[in-house]
Amino acid sequence: MEQPMRAGVRRNTKQSASNPEALAALLPDELRSLEGLYTPSDYQALRGNVVDWLSSARHGTGLATPVMNAAGLSAADFYRHALAMPTQPSILRAGQKQAGAPHYESETR
Repeated sequence: MEQPMRAGVRRNTKQSASNPEALAALLPDELRSLEGLYTPSDYQALRGNVVDWLSSARHGTGLATPVMNAAGLSAADFYRHALAMPTQPSILRAGQKQAGAPHYESETR
């Protein structure tokens, strides 16, 4: 008696070289983290680096989003990471004000 197949799994097939999970496991360490990314531009630069890596490894550039999702580097993951970071007004340059509405009466003058 033949066992039923699990959904999404084919019999007699190997994992494809274009499988996002397999490619995510092969990403270099410097492309596996959201640390140090603070702006959407930083995230786009990371994505560009993943595209370059996929291209150089001859996997094609159309897999960047699925590979990044499989590696935990989705856009949603980036925004959760970015929003969880504390704001640090102390890193502003002297005389520079933080963006947003004024918080103190002295800032309105």
